[in-house]
Order: sequence, then structure tokens, then C-alpha cells
Amino acid sequence: SMYVFLYMMLGLFAGMASPIQTSINSELRNALQSPLIASLISFLVGMIVLLFLTTIIEHRRLFHINNLQTAKTFVTGSPWWLWTGGILGVIFITSNILLLP
Repeated sequence: SMYVFLYMMLGLFAGMASPIQTSINSELRNALQSPLIASLISFLVGMIVLLFLTTIIEHRRLFHINNLQTAKTFVTGSPWWLWTGGILGVIFITSNILLLP
């Protein structure tokens, strides 16, 4: 069906995105003379895009005042390892920036 084709194309694009992102971030590192600032900018731009997409696609703000209790329950009741994804992302992106050259 059409969804299978779209998911296949998304997978293809995602596979191509990682080496392209690594090359772009390495050039950013060269321009800024700092792998950490290059990583910071990469994550900052990604965060801005995600905020935009969340607003447009989900038609909501991330932290609506009515959801604060739900967010607090999630934060205090979640296993610690749920928060490691961002740390692993920093390690992955910064390592790519450092190791590509």
C-alpha cells in the first residue's frame, strides 16, 4: 500500500541522513573550531525544528499548564534510563564530529 512505500522511503532517507549530518557537522566544527559548539548548534537547530513540528502537527504546546501534574508524575515515576537518550545522542553526534576528519 501507499503507507508501506512511504515508510520504505522514510527508512531510506533516514539511512542517508546520518552520514550527511556527520559531514555537515564536521564542516561546522571546522568553521567554529569547536566540536562541542558544533554539537550544541546541531541540537539547538534540531530542537527548534521539533518545537515547530510539535506545534504544527500535534497542534499543542509542549508544556500546557494543565499537563504539569502529568509531566511531574512522568519525571518522578520514570526509570532513570529513560533520560539517557539525550546523553547518548550527545556522545553519538560529538563522536561523529570528532572522528570524521
